[in-house]
Amino acid sequence: MNIRKEVIMQEGFVKVLEDLMVREMPIKKSLEISESIDVIAKEIVTIERTQQALAKRYGKKDDKGELVPDANGKITFATVEDRDKCESDMKDLVAGDLEIPLKEKIVFYDDENLTPQKARFLKDLIVIEERPKK
Repeated sequence: MNIRKEVIMQEGFVKVLEDLMVREMPIKKSLEISESIDVIAKEIVTIERTQQALAKRYGKKDDKGELVPDANGKITFATVEDRDKCESDMKDLVAGDLEIPLKEKIVFYDDENLTPQKARFLKDLIVIEERPKK
């Protein structure tokens, strides 16, 4: 199964994964989710390191080679071309999908509650089914 890289880099995604970790489900599915979270965490670290390298490559630097942030701590650029190239490379970095070891979607029943934030992040990983009759 795949998940979009741009989704895993959004603020709040890791919290949703942590909430998913405490949901009880069959052991096989739990193991797949655990493995998937490991793959996602590794990819997040890789993307963040690459983002830092891009900032160092394109960002404006002082005489000591240190990045010069603006008043809000954001990267500044010496030229518009540097800014555009950095933004383009950052977009390319999170384009595409990440393959995760989750074989089937996670079942949520139609009578369960899910916050809009969780639904936004998990929509590609879940399926909603009618709860079986007892």
